[in-house]
Amino acid sequence: MIQTRFRPPRAAQCVLCAVVSLVVTMAGNAATRATLAPFDVWLAVRTVLLAVTLTILYTIGESLVGMTRRESERHETERHETEPHPVAGDFFNDRIRGAAARHQRLLCALRRLRTPLRHLGERLNRADARWSALPTTVRWLLVAAVLLLCWSPIIIMMFPGTVWYDTGEQIAQYYGLSVRGSLPGTLSAHHPVLDTLVFGMFARFGTWMGDMRAGLAVLTLLQVTASALGLAAVVVYARHVGAGRVTAAAMFLLFALYPALPILMMSLVKETLHMVVLVPWMLLYTEVVRTRLSALRSPRFCAAFVVMSALCALTTMTGLYITILSLALLPLARRRDTAGRRSLCVRALVVTVLTAAVAFAVFPAAVSTLLQVRKDDANQIMVVPMQMTARYVTDRPDDITTSERQAIDAVNHVPVEDMAEAYNPYLADPIIQYSLRDPHGVGPYLAAWLSMGLRHPDAYFNGYAALESGWFSLTRTPIDGTGHPIHLGDLAATADQATANRMKFQIDDSYSPVFRLLPGYREDGLYRAGADALWRAWCSTPVLGIATLTAVWTFLLPMFLVFCRMRTVRSLSPFRRVRPRRRRDTAPAHGRADVTASDRRQSNGPYAMFAVPLVWSLLSLLANAISIPLKPTSTRYMIWTVVMIPFLIALLRADRVRPRLLWPGDPASAAASRPSPTPTAMSTTIVPAQGGIR
Repeated sequence: MIQTRFRPPRAAQCVLCAVVSLVVTMAGNAATRATLAPFDVWLAVRTVLLAVTLTILYTIGESLVGMTRRESERHETERHETEPHPVAGDFFNDRIRGAAARHQRLLCALRRLRTPLRHLGERLNRADARWSALPTTVRWLLVAAVLLLCWSPIIIMMFPGTVWYDTGEQIAQYYGLSVRGSLPGTLSAHHPVLDTLVFGMFARFGTWMGDMRAGLAVLTLLQVTASALGLAAVVVYARHVGAGRVTAAAMFLLFALYPALPILMMSLVKETLHMVVLVPWMLLYTEVVRTRLSALRSPRFCAAFVVMSALCALTTMTGLYITILSLALLPLARRRDTAGRRSLCVRALVVTVLTAAVAFAVFPAAVSTLLQVRKDDANQIMVVPMQMTARYVTDRPDDITTSERQAIDAVNHVPVEDMAEAYNPYLADPIIQYSLRDPHGVGPYLAAWLSMGLRHPDAYFNGYAALESGWFSLTRTPIDGTGHPIHLGDLAATADQATANRMKFQIDDSYSPVFRLLPGYREDGLYRAGADALWRAWCSTPVLGIATLTAVWTFLLPMFLVFCRMRTVRSLSPFRRVRPRRRRDTAPAHGRADVTASDRRQSNGPYAMFAVPLVWSLLSLLANAISIPLKPTSTRYMIWTVVMIPFLIALLRADRVRPRLLWPGDPASAAASRPSPTPTAMSTTIVPAQGGIR
């Protein structure tokens, strides 16, 4: 019998839901009006309604995550079901007697279903036993094969794959063409050089075969196959560490049926190539954390970990910093009572240093020796400040000094007098170009930027909130497009027509002009209407459409993980292992206190260490040049959340119901997972043994 205790949320959890709701509603204003205001009654009403809704949903979700099967209560329930139902005595009136009779008939109807359900459960258990008896490699390959089978309609509709605008420019650079003013024969570091080499080599391979798109099609098929293998490994690994068969099956259904994953993985862009290596790196990182660094004792594991870490760092610009920062925190996952813990910390630091050395020194030096690589300037880190400057110019055009104007014009290609007309609150590309006019002018510009912000910080707040509002808002402006500026007056006029802030994908090819100049270029002319229609149908379905909202993945579900970790005060310390508490009404036996099901949910290791890559990845979204999907770029920045967040929820469930499997060798987890001893004469409380939903 499935047992779960519905526990009301704590005060801290209610406060969290209120804060999350306030952020979502204010981000809704920014996503529709490009300003955090108005702070009116309607904002308060929306905040309260959303806070109540989130509190209910989060509490239900937390109960489902901690749901277990208590064997003793199951036997007790079966015993009561086999006994005859007590008949009401003569002292009851007829109305109560009639209600008891109806209740008896309902129980009889339920008893008829008990036998078929029991047979079904036995069959599922036998099938699960046969499945578990298979070698891990066989299970992994079977899951991957079924995933590819489920993806096959989209693979066929999307074949030979979508080429993104940036990918075309990278391939053109590989062929030696000039892209955005660069010298012919040079590779720009604006995009990861490793991605440019991979795309270019497969395009060259296709050219040798007589069709450049054939080589890119091979890369696309390899990419989607590797993605299926990675996601299958996530499902098998989650089951292995204690998430259970129900949770693993739910993850598999999400990966198999959610069309966003195959649609994006049938596209060629740097984020999809990064996803191929991110998933196995995430599993290796998780294994290091759950074994408290003991996995690093294996030289083969360390070598694989360094290779995957280096590939993660080299396939995207943000992946470089996310990987290094995550690896640098690994020593916090060590177990204090482990022999040789210092050597394990040294191994973790060695992995970090080797990854940083490969990403920052070895690979750049090797590429620069063989190829001409033009280093990118500081325009990437100036995206957000320059967008805030443009908002200041739009709101306060008469409050800019001559020196501030000169400092802005010296560093940026778009002059101050043109910023207000070119300003798009949700896209930084019209303001800051792919390079700076004079990188040496960054210092004076930052001084002017700070001076302007101190005078009118509201302009900066509104400018930044509008630019990054897509990660937090459930709605967005109905005005679409990137080829024209969006004026604040137009946003105010259409604010009441807000639409859902859903993901957006590049389904058709988006060829850059320079890509069309390549030898062997051929326009396939395919319109992938089937994939586009499938995604639109998913978006329009009432329940399934929730999974297409950007903020659900980038904000609401991460906050759900925080909500679950706030159940106890001790668990707020992310790197402390919470010890099981002793039942007051149960006497110790054999020198050990009884551990209840509630205590079991508190017997865990440093779960927060699992979420370190998630935290860094979410923070990296806050410096992007786009968040509202005016174009598909914003969706590809956050697609990794569709894999990482379900995996973390699965680990959270394993932490709640099977800590012995999740934390091997942890004393508290082992104590929490052992059955409770037989109650002594000093106690009449029976503590049920812990089973669990598999």
